[in-house]
Amino acid sequence: MDSKVAMILTNYNMPEAADAIAVGLTLAGGSSEGLYDLYVVDNGSDLKEPAGSTTVMLPENCQTTGGFLTGIAAAKKSGIDYIAYCFMITSMQWQKYIGVSDAIHLFEREPNVVGYSPTLTLDSTTAWDHMKHRNQEPEGGTGLLPFQRPTWMIDNICAFWRADWFDSIGWFDPKFTYAWGIDLETSYIARMQSRDIILDDYWQVEKTTDIAYDMDRMNMTALQRRTNAGAEMDKVMTAKYGDDWSEKMRGEFVTEDMR
Repeated sequence: MDSKVAMILTNYNMPEAADAIAVGLTLAGGSSEGLYDLYVVDNGSDLKEPAGSTTVMLPENCQTTGGFLTGIAAAKKSGIDYIAYCFMITSMQWQKYIGVSDAIHLFEREPNVVGYSPTLTLDSTTAWDHMKHRNQEPEGGTGLLPFQRPTWMIDNICAFWRADWFDSIGWFDPKFTYAWGIDLETSYIARMQSRDIILDDYWQVEKTTDIAYDMDRMNMTALQRRTNAGAEMDKVMTAKYGDDWSEKMRGEFVTEDMR
């Protein structure tokens, strides 16, 4: 397997979480096998020291989307032709299995697939219940391996996007500063183009919403961020897609097997 993934993690004042994600990847063996390069972007941490795994330092916090975009730029600067970018956040924790090789195999085998994600554990906190683990196999004839299923949207918790396709759509819109909306828009573009997005029930990650806020690490409250992010998403989406943007993002080009 010659393909490789750029694993991009944005960290702001959560060094222990960032380093745990880095260690988990190392223990899984993907680095020694040449499956990925890890780009840990320190987003101007000012309450805690940067993680030991940090590879890119930013002088101040440019929020989640800015950190992701910085990570992509670093990956492009490397000159490596990655098959995918994976976007991770520090409120995510690995479970027993880390399937970077599964992502690579899927992108190599299925050229129409542009998005891929592990599912979330049942006890994860999320607004997207469709991303939680289901112990089921897809219908026959789908071309997918057991436990891989089509879906309408993946959140950027541990999301893999096919690199050449992601480059072609211009990456994430930087106007979505807080990263609310980048998952909806990217998935919507994929569906508009009749491309496939896949969830994998074989491996799971756990997400704990607002953990950094509960630890007073974010220099704002969770409510303040939700208020800012929600207003920003509505403003940007309305300008681009109209007042009915939410219905479009959640309903257009969505079939029952994606839900």
